[in-house]
Amino acid sequence: NMARAHQLAEDVLARDPENLHASTVAGSYSVEQQDMEAAEKHFGRIVERQPQNGRGWLGLGLVRLYQQKHAESIQALDEAVRLMPNNSGTIVALGWAKLASRDARAAERTFRQAVAVDRNFAEAHGGLASALALQGRADEAQQAAKLANGLDRMNFGGRFAQSVLFKIRGNTEAATELLVRLMEQAPAPDSKSLMEHLRTYGMKHLPKTPPGNPDDLKP
Repeated sequence: NMARAHQLAEDVLARDPENLHASTVAGSYSVEQQDMEAAEKHFGRIVERQPQNGRGWLGLGLVRLYQQKHAESIQALDEAVRLMPNNSGTIVALGWAKLASRDARAAERTFRQAVAVDRNFAEAHGGLASALALQGRADEAQQAAKLANGLDRMNFGGRFAQSVLFKIRGNTEAATELLVRLMEQAPAPDSKSLMEHLRTYGMKHLPKTPPGNPDDLKP
């Protein structure tokens, strides 16, 4: 219940502006709402006061990933993984940052690290499947996706990998259909769908194109 958690965090911060736990909750809520200016302030305050706080570095890494500052994102998430080496979710986030920077081989190594930490985490196998699929290693990707989907049929990484595999095999219609279903899926029962997050991102960042002049269409 992030709305309630955020309300409680703000109540704490009103009395104790330097409270690191409340700052973590407020920063996480801000990331979810795509208010990256607020998120950056919260997580920046955390790592400034406590440089060994892995959750602070994780938050900063996600902010930089949103800003498409891939090198800075990877650097922050590397630090988060160093501080929280047994947190498979943090390692998976680093893997996706490497995929976003178009380094599928480095992402593969990172996702394998996540699998080694927790072999029962579907998103670790799903991320690995995606990294393999984007390298064109279809058979290996299919096996990793099968493992991911067996652990959690709604996992993101395995289903994304399957859409890539459909595309590789020339089944564009199936790839598109699966990707649309994936985008309409909400990561948690009370959260927005991925498509809603994309719409919010577009409204914040994509340029507003004015309507065309009808005269421009005349021969």
